[in-house]
Amino acid sequence: MKYLRRYEESLNDKQNELNLILTDCKQYIEDVKESGIFLYRGVEKNIYSITKSENERNRQPVDTDINLHDYINDFFENKFGIRLREECVFTFQHDMYQSYGTNYLMFPIGEYTYYTSKDVLDLYRTLSVPKFSKFALSKRGILDSNQMETFHNEINEQEDKFIKLLGTYKEYNSLSEIGETPCEIMIDCDSYYLIPLRLTNDVKKMIINK
Repeated sequence: MKYLRRYEESLNDKQNELNLILTDCKQYIEDVKESGIFLYRGVEKNIYSITKSENERNRQPVDTDINLHDYINDFFENKFGIRLREECVFTFQHDMYQSYGTNYLMFPIGEYTYYTSKDVLDLYRTLSVPKFSKFALSKRGILDSNQMETFHNEINEQEDKFIKLLGTYKEYNSLSEIGETPCEIMIDCDSYYLIPLRLTNDVKKMIINK
């Protein structure tokens, strides 16, 4: 009887958490119902139940050099009025990306806006490809004055190409507008829920029956 009671309490807790998502994530649930697309986020911690997280909006780069980080954010701030790489939450449409930690379903709370480029799978990795490498090294301060002079024209050409690439980022209001894409999607939201993948079927049933 004791174990049955614990099991029933566990079911009730899960249902209460799911009901909370129905209340707090109405815009996103309608978005998912229309598009059939879910978003996933990888984090370096283990989460065992539905967990609310705040977007602290002061993200510091893990791998990207701070000078490059600021350069990119300055561009986005001029274009969109927001420093995307600093103030947004990073997601993908698939749960296969393990390099950012354990993957969870991600549900933004309240209103939000998407930003993505269908030409950029992962902006950090894009900076390491040869056509941008000398520009990236110059912004990181790795090249000395002689190298800067030697590669001056090449650095300028690469910077022009990189600016054009940043220019392919667009603002979206729904996943249907974005469509299927393997590219990273940044979300401007104040808070969000992370949901363990073991609850995926429960979440899908909840959305279908809503």
